[in-house]
Amino acid sequence: MLIDTGTAGAAEVIASAFAETKRGDVIGEKSFGAGAEQELFTLRDGDGLLLTTVKWASGSGKPFLGEDRTHSGVSPTIEVKRPEATDTSVDDLTDNNDDEKPNQTKPNSPSEPVAPKPQPEDLQMKKALELLKSSTGQRGA
Repeated sequence: MLIDTGTAGAAEVIASAFAETKRGDVIGEKSFGAGAEQELFTLRDGDGLLLTTVKWASGSGKPFLGEDRTHSGVSPTIEVKRPEATDTSVDDLTDNNDDEKPNQTKPNSPSEPVAPKPQPEDLQMKKALELLKSSTGQRGA
């Protein structure tokens, strides 16, 4: 199973079950640590009371929401960090070009398809595939 800092809630339950029962490898980075659900109760005078109604925890009882970030989330059994994105801008992520106005075309310019920017290698997926290939090879031997 692959996890990263965006893994939260029910996915953390599954990841912790894999890790604690040793039914599979959990590969990637420590998960987000979303460990609580809150419910808003409206009071008679219009005020509200926000109350934590559920706290998520692993099968062994370790809560996903800790005192701070270092104590929150599920730790992978095999840690693989993603490379840091150093030259990514907001425009790169959204494909927006705010300098051009909508429906503005340049005269006599052919519309050419723009090649997608190359994506960085997914190191976590690569490691997971390596493990799958090596475990399949061991079973066949």
